[in-house]
Amino acid sequence: MTEIAEFLRSQGVSLTVVVYPWPQQVRVGKFESRAVTEWRIWCRENGADFIDLFPEILGQGNADEVLGKFYIRNDAHWNEAGNRLVGEALLRKL
Repeated sequence: MTEIAEFLRSQGVSLTVVVYPWPQQVRVGKFESRAVTEWRIWCRENGADFIDLFPEILGQGNADEVLGKFYIRNDAHWNEAGNRLVGEALLRKL
């Protein structure tokens, strides 16, 4: 990622890193996961923008509600409602 960031910077292209919870992270329910902490630091050190979608997703209810409403069952991918939630959040933040 550092090499990608350096290349993009040399081309005058900005980089934004987006983090979101996988189903197992939804179950844990921590807003400040390792992914959030490490990518936030990396972005600050490498001049990249950072978007944290953990609050957007985890704030939608308890783990069972969030997984049932926004993720494909037994899969790490979002369903239609999950894609809508993430898309709308990204539009607001970008």
